[in-house]
Amino acid sequence: TRDLLLIALGEDPCTEHVGRAQVRLVPYQTDSAVVANYFRAADLYVHAAKEDTFPNAILEALACGTPVVATAVGGIPEQVKGWSGAQNLSGWNRYEAGTAAGILVPPGDRAFVDRCALAPAIGWERRPGRSLPLRSEAPSRAVSGVVREARERKNRGEP
Repeated sequence: TRDLLLIALGEDPCTEHVGRAQVRLVPYQTDSAVVANYFRAADLYVHAAKEDTFPNAILEALACGTPVVATAVGGIPEQVKGWSGAQNLSGWNRYEAGTAAGILVPPGDRAFVDRCALAPAIGWERRPGRSLPLRSEAPSRAVSGVVREARERKNRGEP
């Protein structure tokens, strides 16, 4: 299993280590080229929203060729062509690997977001056309838990 690097843009700068994960909080970026470089360098963009209309961040990630795991709320299902290889009970994920751009997950299902987000981050190959073959080697700690724990440590002033 690989170590994870989680980057959150728009936060107060800080780097935390939680288990085998490094959480790097990066200040807000005003230069769109810098933001695009972050998207292009990422294996995956996670957009776990409870509510959203038609978020630009998802469009920006997709424009940079970065696969997206997002909750299926608001207009997000219109933005992300969900990969049919992902487990899904609701039918959002109906596109084959060659045309899919990510995975849509049920809103409010944190465990589902964590499973979908971590497995692709470990095994997706980046190819032109945003193909999403999945090889699951997910580490045990969930994305949301790692980020939450890093923020709590920072708030307590712990290293």
